Amino acid sequence: IEERFAKKYNEQMEALDRKEKHRQSELSKTKELCKTQKLDKASADALVQRIYSDSMVHKEKNLLALTDKRNKAEALEQKKLSEGEMEDFVQRMYYKEKEKKERTTSSLQQKYQAPSQSKKLNPSSEKEMAARLSKSNRDELVQKLFDKYVAPLDPKRVTISDEQRDEMAKRLYTPK
Repeated sequence: IEERFAKKYNEQMEALDRKEKHRQSELSKTKELCKTQKLDKASADALVQRIYSDSMVHKEKNLLALTDKRNKAEALEQKKLSEGEMEDFVQRMYYKEKEKKERTTSSLQQKYQAPSQSKKLNPSSEKEMAARLSKSNRDELVQKLFDKYVAPLDPKRVTISDEQRDEMAKRLYTPK
């Protein structure tokens, strides 16, 4: 028993050693990947100067583009419209578009919407409908509802012949 115990113990210890060696090798790999480089003062100054000068050039380009846009906008001054021109503008932009929309709507309605035909009842059919609606056969309605909803839930009645009754009595009262 001690030999098996010792053997099992040694196997587990070897497995732990293998895991630890693997973990150490992985740690050394990640340390190599994460090494940082230190810049000397001259290269750090050059880097800062380059980033600063790039940002200043970028700002200057944006400023020039914005001033060009402003100058173009100022060149295109807004035109003052006279009263007649304003009326024409409103007429064209609002009223004519409204008319165009109404024409389109009406043409589409004529094309796709069937005209509604009004049904007029003659006096005899009116009287017939009124009689049919006012006629109340409550008893018939109650019977229909009873037959539809209540009757299926009632237990069914079964009639037994005299012979079947005698056979059942024999089965029930004869000892086994």
